[in-house]
Amino acid sequence: MYKIDKTDLGFYLTFAGNMTKTEIERWYAESEHALTGQQSPFGVIIDMRTLAPLPVEAQEGRLPSSSSNGVFEACTLFCVHSDSPLRSE
Repeated sequence: MYKIDKTDLGFYLTFAGNMTKTEIERWYAESEHALTGQQSPFGVIIDMRTLAPLPVEAQEGRLPSSSSNGVFEACTLFCVHSDSPLRSE
């Protein structure tokens, strides 16, 4: 499961549970649509604390490069994972 939330400072992405290759591709398309057209620098917080390891088929292949359209060039990424001190207990 994934969720994309727009915030005052950018976007908050949440990944949880088991994600299939199809779901990852769907997330990529939805993210590209949501992020295209962002005019000023923005942040992206990625919370993957409860994301299960991806199955092999979801790891295979390659998503199109976001650098080709400049979507992430003005973006600051901050990831939260299970070993993060920001993790909620």
